[in-house]
Amino acid sequence: MLQHISDRLNLFGGGFLALIAVFPYIMTKINSTFGFFTTSSQIDFLISGSGLIIVVGVILDIIRRIDTDMKSYDYKKFY
Repeated sequence: MLQHISDRLNLFGGGFLALIAVFPYIMTKINSTFGFFTTSSQIDFLISGSGLIIVVGVILDIIRRIDTDMKSYDYKKFY
């Protein structure tokens, strides 16, 4: 049962990361096909898909560290 849950989490998590990684490429192709932005023929993305994954990971790590510090600060009041 635990293996089944782990497989599902890995499937959906990996699919989401793959979608984020190819998002800039897909948006560039959609823009060049339909021409949403008339000033340029292509959108130049400053952050690639892998860079976006790294930025989100760093932000989540910072949030976890802040949450841990806040909990440890409240825990010290009991001593």
